[in-house]
Amino acid sequence: MPSRNTPFTNFPYTPDGEDKFSFFKKVVAFHPIQKTLAQQTWDLTGKGSEFALALFTFLYVDIIDCTATLYSMARFCGKVSKEDGDFPRSTVAYSTDATCISIGSLFGCSPVTAFVESGAGIAEGGRTGLTAIVTGICFLISIFFAP
Repeated sequence: MPSRNTPFTNFPYTPDGEDKFSFFKKVVAFHPIQKTLAQQTWDLTGKGSEFALALFTFLYVDIIDCTATLYSMARFCGKVSKEDGDFPRSTVAYSTDATCISIGSLFGCSPVTAFVESGAGIAEGGRTGLTAIVTGICFLISIFFAP
């Protein structure tokens, strides 16, 4: 249980202090996810063509976005060969990207994929998976500080 009065926090025993303290206790609380996995509604009565159009549009945009970003980050690293325009272990990279996007969508979160922001890490010298692992750990830690 967090302390009420420290050098960083001060929650007096007043109604306003009680409200602020109860909110403060929730900042680092764990709230389990109860209903997000596979909660999609697949009832397409009368809306099949709209659903198909939306699905193919999202798939097309996602495929183009992910493949272009992954390729451009490999090229930015200097890993793309001049002869055939391919980079080492590209099949594994694209397969991993597709798998993570699919799993992320089942959990109802944003796509887990390569983003253009990765260029900032590459520019600073992060060219291995260690940079991504450290960034992921930092994001994992930050989950507990979101209200």
